[in-house]
Amino acid sequence: MKYTDEIVVDRATSLFWQKGYSSVGMRELQQALDMRPGSIYHRFNSKEGLFKRVIEHYVATSEAQLLAIANLEAPLTELRSYFIETLTKPEQLQYQRQCLLVKTIADIENVNDDVQEAIVKGMNALRNAFERVLIKAQSTKALSEQCDTKQQSIWLQCQFVGLRTFALLNNDTGLITMLVDKTMAELCRAD
Repeated sequence: MKYTDEIVVDRATSLFWQKGYSSVGMRELQQALDMRPGSIYHRFNSKEGLFKRVIEHYVATSEAQLLAIANLEAPLTELRSYFIETLTKPEQLQYQRQCLLVKTIADIENVNDDVQEAIVKGMNALRNAFERVLIKAQSTKALSEQCDTKQQSIWLQCQFVGLRTFALLNNDTGLITMLVDKTMAELCRAD
């Protein structure tokens, strides 16, 4: 059966996110994608070529979600909801609580320069999307005009990465919610 690139990348994303780049072998990839090795190489040039597409897809999806939040009237309220939803995924999707980019950074020596560059670009794109949310919050007076949105977007991204790592190992929704609320309350108090 012939699958679209989108379906293949979605399936590969799930597999790489669950197991990590280095832990996924070609045989397992073939089985998950229902493709022969030649087909994978023909479409993506290599396992790393496919993984680079996975990273780009992950970033594009995450960035689109954050930019959609930046276009809403109550961006900080929506950002809080996004954090809670991401951090409290059900048990069968618990692996998605961790950021795929951060998971890959831990394994960065095993990926080529193109993938490393995609990770760096992805982290920057997501930081920029966080900044757009904060700029919108300033325009709605939810944040002070004195808030340094660039600095705070870096701080916010670091907090979210830390929360995602914590939530991977912790199922206490009340505690996770309290930590998200504390993070949101600290915005622009860390200047």
